Amino acid sequence: MVDTIHDFGKLLWDIAGILRQEGLPSWQYVEEFSYFLFLKLFDEKEIEREKIARIEGKDYKPIIPEKFRFHNWAEAPEIWAKSQGYRDIRDFLKDLFHTLAKLDKEGNQERRIIAKIFRGHEPKIRKEKTLSELVKRIADLRLRGVPYDQMGQAYEYLIQKIGAEKEFSEYFTPRHIVEFMIEIIDPKPGDKIYDPAAGTGGFLVKAHDYVIREYISKEKDSAKKEFLLRQLRENLFGREKVEYVYRLGLMNLILHGDGSSNFEHGDSLSAPVMAKERNRYDVVLTNPPFGDLKYEITGTFDHWTRRMETLFLQHVMNAVKPGGRVGIVVPDGVLFRADNTHKWVRKRLIEEFNVFAIVSLPSGVFQPYTGSKTSLLFFEKPKDENAPRTTKIWYYMVENDGFDLGATRRPIDKNDLPDALKKWKIWKEKGIIPDEWFGIGPKPDKQKCWVVDVETIRENDYYLNANRYAPYEIEEVEYEDPATLMEELISKQEKILEGMKKLYEMITRDGYD
Repeated sequence: MVDTIHDFGKLLWDIAGILRQEGLPSWQYVEEFSYFLFLKLFDEKEIEREKIARIEGKDYKPIIPEKFRFHNWAEAPEIWAKSQGYRDIRDFLKDLFHTLAKLDKEGNQERRIIAKIFRGHEPKIRKEKTLSELVKRIADLRLRGVPYDQMGQAYEYLIQKIGAEKEFSEYFTPRHIVEFMIEIIDPKPGDKIYDPAAGTGGFLVKAHDYVIREYISKEKDSAKKEFLLRQLRENLFGREKVEYVYRLGLMNLILHGDGSSNFEHGDSLSAPVMAKERNRYDVVLTNPPFGDLKYEITGTFDHWTRRMETLFLQHVMNAVKPGGRVGIVVPDGVLFRADNTHKWVRKRLIEEFNVFAIVSLPSGVFQPYTGSKTSLLFFEKPKDENAPRTTKIWYYMVENDGFDLGATRRPIDKNDLPDALKKWKIWKEKGIIPDEWFGIGPKPDKQKCWVVDVETIRENDYYLNANRYAPYEIEEVEYEDPATLMEELISKQEKILEGMKKLYEMITRDGYD
């Protein structure tokens, strides 16, 4: 057995790398590897259940049919497949995947989750030699007795590795940003936690770990602790539109101790979801997709825009329940765009919610997905008519997040996030900013945080970007990332071209030449 979670993660990455010889991109071979790792882990779980049942003198009926249980076929997959009447291992696997995709017919909760994972997926491994090597390496892993939270952390290592790939990074939020946002929001036992653009489940997984570490692990009553753990797993809600990303997220949640039963495949901007999710969640944590809308949606919005991040922000504002808290990543354009939709959204945030913190991030934090300048927006929905709306907003200007801001995001020594968290907690507890933070105290320093009152926000037409309110000389530049502008221009040009084609077809059809 390997010594550390990091070493275990590296071992899993090394085994997954066997699939490079299939010519698959890294995110796809990790997805494919995940299915076989899951079969191994679930089989270990069932073996333990069988032992307990035997000791208690009871019968145990495995959830996965006997001929598909991992330990029966993984040592010699080719021989096993033929002994069961299949042409080859690929034929066997196809039947295995199809069978597990139908397990939900029997109604058991675990069967439903397994069916979610395997439904609609066809094995992509074509070479029997590759498959044989892969399953034998997985079979050799000594996993019995390894806690599921450590399994989950090792699997997170794989997710982070593929999150560095440009093709996959759209669905991945850097985990140090996730952890920082969770610390600010401080989810608690009993909170219903929601991510409408869940990707690989990072916010849900880290919120799960945070609540256990900060609260549940400190509970001395074992019965209450068990109740809180069960409640937490039932209180994680997420949705992901892209199917293969959804399956990776589902397995990620399972490996962190379930929490997967409320993780759905679907579109959070659809009309049925928008209606179902109104005023439902205590905590919303999300990093929605940025840019122009790439598909037709059925949801209705108070103010329409084709900007996905702004549609998701409106969805989140409706989904959080009175008294609930939100942490959301937004491109800075949301904070300063001058069109009516963005002005209305900002005005509603200020006047109907309590915006309590905005953390400005440097350009490049979300490389290689986007080089856009982004901020972390935090707010809560008032409990009732008498609860306070926005009065003061705490700002922090992050210059370094522990990684360089190039496409490779290599680690560096400079990191403002621990300082930001420390100063946020002081502000939250005491409601003051010590003199030294202003550069006038005994330890002069460049000020990185400040507070802006709501009257100043109103006087500035509800602009919320940090640069506008910085208490020191700073060049106020409000512009979109060039790639974002080009994306919008291309989208508009495509719409114009589509309209011209329709016009041309109409003219030629009606006989005008």
